[in-house]
Amino acid sequence: MVQGAASAIDSVREKWTVLPPLELRGVGTSLVESLPSYVSRVLATTGIGAGHLANSLGLDLPVRLRRLGAFLTTKDSLLMEGAVDQLERLTGARDLRQGTFWALSSILSAINQSTRKKVPRRWCSICYSEWSGKSYEPLAWTVDLLRTCPKHGCLLSSACPSCGRAQRSCLSERHRRLCHTCKADLSASVAWTKPHPFLQWVENQVLDLIEFCATPRAQPVPYEVFLEFVQGLDRTIGGRRGGALGDQVKQCAAGARRRRARVSMRSLINLCAIQGISVGEFLAAPRETSGPMLFDTWGGLSYMPLPAPWQAQNIYVASRCLKDFLRVRPAYLPPISLLLRRLHVQLLATRDVAEEAYDFYEDAYSVQGDKPTQRKLRSAYLNAMNAMSAKKLHETGDLDHIVRKVADRAGVALAIAKHVVRSAAVVREV
Repeated sequence: MVQGAASAIDSVREKWTVLPPLELRGVGTSLVESLPSYVSRVLATTGIGAGHLANSLGLDLPVRLRRLGAFLTTKDSLLMEGAVDQLERLTGARDLRQGTFWALSSILSAINQSTRKKVPRRWCSICYSEWSGKSYEPLAWTVDLLRTCPKHGCLLSSACPSCGRAQRSCLSERHRRLCHTCKADLSASVAWTKPHPFLQWVENQVLDLIEFCATPRAQPVPYEVFLEFVQGLDRTIGGRRGGALGDQVKQCAAGARRRRARVSMRSLINLCAIQGISVGEFLAAPRETSGPMLFDTWGGLSYMPLPAPWQAQNIYVASRCLKDFLRVRPAYLPPISLLLRRLHVQLLATRDVAEEAYDFYEDAYSVQGDKPTQRKLRSAYLNAMNAMSAKKLHETGDLDHIVRKVADRAGVALAIAKHVVRSAAVVREV
């Protein structure tokens, strides 16, 4: 009897977890729950704070990652995977990485596959109006290539219907459905659209990728799958097609060979569109689908807008400038639009070419202070650039004079003005 009781206790201990064993919802489907949504359910169920959970996940090394929200948006895949492993141990769940793009992490360049400079949070108004205890936010809402709700077909919202403000991320389920500025109900307005056939095809590809990532598997897709596909595509298309399409194929093939460079979801879908295949066909047979097709084109041949060929060189120069500027570790980072303004490039295209450097820059820029502080620093930077463009700097005295002038005009301390002026000088050199 005693042995039976001990055996039962051991069995319970094996199944016991620190946090409630909540399951990720929608596993194996295109409507799989996103990891932030899962974490918000854990916090709502347990009542613990986000900071406490972040510390339990081992996210207390860098100061900026103490908050759980930073863990959910960080581009560091190793840190991300380690934290997910710990979260699975705490909850007993074994499929939490299916709520991310982990399955394609060796091919896609970031967890959030957006191509915008800064993507506001998005939601389906109908989903919010029907919210219940079984509701959750799907991973699909985080991909800006998807314009409509996969469940209801209405446009995904990104601004409050009352005041028009974009919504910040938060981990409270109740607060997420209310405007953080005017407290209006975010489900109050629904918009519809008639989808363009090609854009509808793009959305279907996004959903297929999400379903692929939502299906449990032991390892991510090897990078060699993409390498094999893009090299075959280079032999098939790159050699005989010029313009933006041929350029993109050649650039992706060269990057894959030299740096094992990952691509954005936008670029991956574009490559499939150029060849006239679906992303599912690419993943199933990369070598076969990269070869010559039976016909030169397919009925729906199109692609998402690419930069004109004459812009391609400037875009790669911009990406190199961005990396060079980060390499010197400047004390102040200006807005990326100001850093690259003289090159006259599309920031979206630059992010597609150097997404990891771009996102690292944006993350580092965002922790330099609150909005009023950033406005002052921006003003100081513009004053420094204007003062430097008016004269050639040959002596340290010239730089000290500009520091005093910038401090007076922008209303910042001399020490801050000195950091800003030095960064402006580095920008001129780069």
